[in-house]
Amino acid sequence: MIYTQKDGRKLAKIALGGADFGTNVSKQDSFALMDLYFENGGNILDTARVYCTWLENGANVSESTIGEWVKSRGVREQIWISTKGGHPPIIDHHISRIQKKELRKDIEESLRYLQTDYIDMYFLHRDDESKPVEEIMPILHEFVKEGKARYIGAGNWTAERIAKANAFARENGLTPFSFSQIMWSYAKVNKEGEPDDTLVIMDEKEYAGCVENKDVILMPYSSQAQGFYTLAAERGVETLSDRHKAKYVNETNLARLQTAKRISQECGLSPTAVGLNHLLRNTEIDTHPLIGGFNKELLLDSLQALDLPEKYFEEITEKP
Repeated sequence: MIYTQKDGRKLAKIALGGADFGTNVSKQDSFALMDLYFENGGNILDTARVYCTWLENGANVSESTIGEWVKSRGVREQIWISTKGGHPPIIDHHISRIQKKELRKDIEESLRYLQTDYIDMYFLHRDDESKPVEEIMPILHEFVKEGKARYIGAGNWTAERIAKANAFARENGLTPFSFSQIMWSYAKVNKEGEPDDTLVIMDEKEYAGCVENKDVILMPYSSQAQGFYTLAAERGVETLSDRHKAKYVNETNLARLQTAKRISQECGLSPTAVGLNHLLRNTEIDTHPLIGGFNKELLLDSLQALDLPEKYFEEITEKP
């Protein structure tokens, strides 16, 4: 594993997402995946209050599964727990829950289900741009003052809003955002192909803003492009689902597919693992991609991305 440092603590370069832990991935298999990730040096587990609430008996399960694993393994001080609150209602992502009462309810429930006294990285899952940052940052600062969160993060906030929020926080002695989560991978996203318009997707403007926000660590989600490169390389673009095609098929990605296939054949890594290096080797932004793993094979495949020979780095780290 490769690490960076945050206030003297090691921060793994690859974070493990646990959205499906305990539901689509059984509790037993979830524990096995977290064991494998930890044994390979991983120390960031990511979840959210909202995960799998859309499934029957899915509410709270991701957080409770991660919390139970951390407690049973006795590794709380070695693990960075990341969770998110303030997600809009599933029925309508445009209904804001960025309110003090709702956020306090979410963090208290997260602490309970994670079986912990504090959360290392507490993210707002969405933004509400109708609310000034002057209303939002004091709420999050309270969580830090109370010891409920060590750091705060912005999920699906633009770099411009994060910069504004952090400027206000610093000017007023409040806690700034230390982390950000947006959609980013080696695959350029066709924004018209992503049905959820409350997500923030990496593009040239966001990239420039992230570079400017140098003190904010980026944790991109969908970092494996939902397997786009491996699926397209192994089965052909024409076999992809309509959703994959709408979201990822464009000239940029077809060209990058050829690059990923060639490097994959030369070095023995999967096209997905090759593509992860677009984020891992970025020298302008401290980037820790979130990966998903439905089984040990897929998890090990992504972790092997760290083995890409240096001679390929420049080739796959072009800007968005």
